[in-house]
Amino acid sequence: MNDNQDRTTGRRASFYELTGISRENASPGWKQEPAGAGGYFIMAVTGGSGTMTIDGESYAAELGKCYLAAPASDACLESAVADASFYLLRFEVLKRQTDGQISARDFSFPDKPDHCEDEPSRDPGAAKETLLEPGEIVCASFASCVTMLETIYDLRHPAGEFESFDAHVRFYEFLRFLLQQRAVISGGLDAMQAVERSIVVIRDNYRSTLTVKGLASDAGLDRWKYSRLFKERTGTTPLDFLNRIRIERTKELLILTDDPLSGIADHAGFNNEYYLNRRFKQTVGITPGQYRRNHREQIRVFAPYLEDFLLALEIKPFMQWYCEGWGKQDYLGMSDVPVFDVSEGNIEPLAKEKPDFILLDAGTHPSSYSGLAPTYKMAHPGEDWRSTLDKLADLFGKKSLVKDIVGEYESSAAQAREALGLTVRDQTVAFLRISAEAVTLYGGQEHGYTGPVLYRDLGLTPHRLVSELTGRSRRSVALTPEGLARLDADHLFVTYDRRFGHTAGIHEDERLAMLPGIRGANVYEVDFLTWMNYGILSRGKKIDDVLKVLA
Repeated sequence: MNDNQDRTTGRRASFYELTGISRENASPGWKQEPAGAGGYFIMAVTGGSGTMTIDGESYAAELGKCYLAAPASDACLESAVADASFYLLRFEVLKRQTDGQISARDFSFPDKPDHCEDEPSRDPGAAKETLLEPGEIVCASFASCVTMLETIYDLRHPAGEFESFDAHVRFYEFLRFLLQQRAVISGGLDAMQAVERSIVVIRDNYRSTLTVKGLASDAGLDRWKYSRLFKERTGTTPLDFLNRIRIERTKELLILTDDPLSGIADHAGFNNEYYLNRRFKQTVGITPGQYRRNHREQIRVFAPYLEDFLLALEIKPFMQWYCEGWGKQDYLGMSDVPVFDVSEGNIEPLAKEKPDFILLDAGTHPSSYSGLAPTYKMAHPGEDWRSTLDKLADLFGKKSLVKDIVGEYESSAAQAREALGLTVRDQTVAFLRISAEAVTLYGGQEHGYTGPVLYRDLGLTPHRLVSELTGRSRRSVALTPEGLARLDADHLFVTYDRRFGHTAGIHEDERLAMLPGIRGANVYEVDFLTWMNYGILSRGKKIDDVLKVLA
């Protein structure tokens, strides 16, 4: 492409210049003089009531209403009470030159327009633009509207070049805010489209004071219908959605800046740092300070039975989980990491090591480690491994790794599924956990440590007893001798729970002899802690184990 070639596509946007802003009090019969050949003005009513007439069209003028008047138009406010108050903002459209550039001048502006000799010519055709049609403009949040106008008004006498520039930037933000509302209304949106646009408004104005009532009104919907459609679209309520956006912005600021919490609260839309701190802890699970430390420092993490996920995210815990009888998770290769025996009930060895942060899965009670360090407990079941991975990545600033980790696993599973389809098509598979007390059959693709990998990710066919005895809701079921006798799967994966002294293997286990027609070639023993785990690394190991014997 030639360097001089225009790289833009579509219609070019117009450029506008702020020429003045004032605060007015109107007595009955107040009338605004025509704004001039290129002039527009916006009126935002901040008090009183009456009737606003623009070029013969009448509107109810009251607190919270905004109006736009085009060049050379007449505007008259008839007050129902004395001294109706409003902001009056004036601006013009800059004329575009034939080369696509716009003419320019010094961006400082007076209270009233001055018609200097060096003032650039204005574009008389701009009045035809759809966004600038005269009339009422509905505000998504009038509080935001007034806040923006107050800021522009305070800058009406700029002290220097930067304040002059800042005033025009604020003006553009305000104009965008208002004209976005005009675009929504003029689009002829149906109810769901109006909600979609409302979502955009929330994203763009999360720092403002937004209410469900105001958002519903701006969408042209009853509050109950707006809330119902909003939840259909997002899965949450409008205020929870707004809070989520503010929390995400807070996370970004905590990571990217050294700003104090008070400043971050203001930039993220929270009233104060105390409210931010409370909402952040409720939503994220840890304090903003801990979140910032987790993202910036090499902290000492203890995460019993969650080490798999941490290693996948390139985080090495300083101490690892161990249980007498089960041992430790050898498949993770952390031979150099000290162990903490969770079965003893004595936390002193852990306390002496002074952890910075403790992570617990959903099955561990936080009181076991109370007072040792800030603690976070996973709120969802461990088998929801994607949510676990995503949450831990968020807590430690590793979100950028998640997509590649999940993508690599899914690609590996797809390749394995294709290979297995060629070798074990129509052959049945089952998984047993054997201890001194019971032989347990694990369930299907919906639940448990094994089914989602074997039957969903790898596409293997479960033996009929799997669905018959466990259904869609049970992770596992203890088999009776009669049940064992019916288990004639083509391939049987077995793991031994040796915690209570069970030492037999597949060749010594008398209970396996009850399986009809069983041959040693189709019974496969696998590592207990590798398979009794929801971790992403363990899932990859399970696929490797299956391919080793079936592919």
